[in-house]
Amino acid sequence: MGAYVIAGKKAGRQHGQKAPALGLIVASILVFPIGIEKLSFSIIDWNVIMLIALIALLSSVIPLILEMKALRHLPTKTYGVLTSGEPVVGAAVGFFMLGEQLTTLQLLGLATIVIASIGTVTSPIPNIKRVNNKKAMGVTMTK
Repeated sequence: MGAYVIAGKKAGRQHGQKAPALGLIVASILVFPIGIEKLSFSIIDWNVIMLIALIALLSSVIPLILEMKALRHLPTKTYGVLTSGEPVVGAAVGFFMLGEQLTTLQLLGLATIVIASIGTVTSPIPNIKRVNNKKAMGVTMTK
């Protein structure tokens, strides 16, 4: 997750709003050989193509564009906490809307995510910048 946040911030700064599209192109190229092997050309018609395009927009393009916008404007810690909640929201939607059941191990994993997010939010933030700035200005720290 940390690598995703750092890479996403860098890609967002370098490529702006094009970053999600570039990421989707790379991911599509990597997954294409697997998908083409499973594709049955006998069921392809315009309705199926439109459904595939709609699913792509709703599941990938729009969420990634929103994530890249958030990543550029939110502090890394805040963004990390928000995105760490995605599995919990996904599990809740799966349970309430689809009737999916989670195993004990999966519930334990979700509980771990929630506890880690709470710990991150409630932990004090070290003020490293202020200490470094005072050292740079020649101010000495005494106890």
